[in-house]
Amino acid sequence: MARVILGIAALLCAVWGHHPAAAVWSEWKPAGNDHYHDHDHGHLTCEAEVQALKAQVATLQYQLSQLSHGGHGGIPGPAPYPGGSCSWRMVFKIVAGAPGSSYGIWKSRGGHGDQVHPSLTGHSHYRSPDLDRWSSLHVTKVKVTLVVQHQHTRDIIFNAHGCDMDNWFTKDRLLSSPWTDLKTAPTNFFSIRGDNQYNRRFFIHRSYGGCANDRGWLIVLDPGAECPWEKRVKSRGNNQILFSRKADSVQYERDWGNVGQADALAIYIQSCSGY
Repeated sequence: MARVILGIAALLCAVWGHHPAAAVWSEWKPAGNDHYHDHDHGHLTCEAEVQALKAQVATLQYQLSQLSHGGHGGIPGPAPYPGGSCSWRMVFKIVAGAPGSSYGIWKSRGGHGDQVHPSLTGHSHYRSPDLDRWSSLHVTKVKVTLVVQHQHTRDIIFNAHGCDMDNWFTKDRLLSSPWTDLKTAPTNFFSIRGDNQYNRRFFIHRSYGGCANDRGWLIVLDPGAECPWEKRVKSRGNNQILFSRKADSVQYERDWGNVGQADALAIYIQSCSGY
């Protein structure tokens, strides 16, 4: 079914030259992505629309393949003992344009933001004090969610069994992502700390080679900007969240039309009782 949809979208691209994938998307949405929006959706090229659709299809195919093989990328995930249960909850959120440093808040201690009613759609950062007792939470998975116009648009899921609050964010822990090449492509950065010299956090990057050649998948820009493509968004404030809208990595400077800008980055943990 997915191949048929992509084939139709590509054919309509060739005939119409603009946005048929948007119509296709309204009829077929992957589970967990019932709403798909981006800041400049109306200005997307047809190719970018199809690339975004391919990315979501690839994520679903990967998740299904993992279920059929009973594993998660070679790293077995635990299951609760009989009678136990697992649940997801948000423990961290960074809002683009809000004051402060994403990495500084992550590495701080205690709570930050509304601890009574933490909201995905609120306009302030959020940090749960639960992060300070990570080792006692029995965290099995972590989900990084990119939020655009109050809706989830991209999910990256990691196996966090046996990890601390920092070292789950690595390629060898990756379970699924919207990018088809992320598991196999080379990376020069894949960490929460990222490139400390340039304050590039939650940084999943393929290669440097001068500003014009920077290529990657995800970045949160803490205070400071080095390259023209960073300066384009830094006027909007700190913690700008950029990601590839394609099915693979994006060249930030030369392919700016395929660079997405998220309103927020949220982190959810899955913890299980019954251990």
